[in-house]
Amino acid sequence: MSTIEQKIEIMQAHKEGKTVQFRHNSSLGTWGVVKNPRWNWHYYDYRILQGSAETYLTVLRNHDTQEIIIEDSGMDFFPRGHEVLGTVNVQVTVDEVDFISVNATVD
Repeated sequence: MSTIEQKIEIMQAHKEGKTVQFRHNSSLGTWGVVKNPRWNWHYYDYRILQGSAETYLTVLRNHDTQEIIIEDSGMDFFPRGHEVLGTVNVQVTVDEVDFISVNATVD
C-alpha cells in the first residue's frame, strides 16, 4: 500500500510525462504501462518505471470465436467475453548505430 506522499509522487511523475506502471494488487504478476490512469489505488499498485524501455502486452482469447488478440496492458479493462491467456514482455533497445532490436518473452 502506498502512502499519500508516494501516490502524489507517482501521479506527478505521470503528469510530467514519465512512464508509470501498474499491476493488480492481489498478484505479484507483471507490470503494465499506464497510459490513461484512473488511479484506482484500492485494486492496483502503481510505480514509476525505472531502467530500460519495455512494455507488456496482454494476450486475450474470445470465448465465442476463439480469436486471439493482443491488447496494450495499460488498458483499465478488456473486452467482454475474453479471457486473459498471459502477457508478452517487449523490450526495445537502440544501440549507438541506431540499430533497433526487439526481444519478446511470454510470461
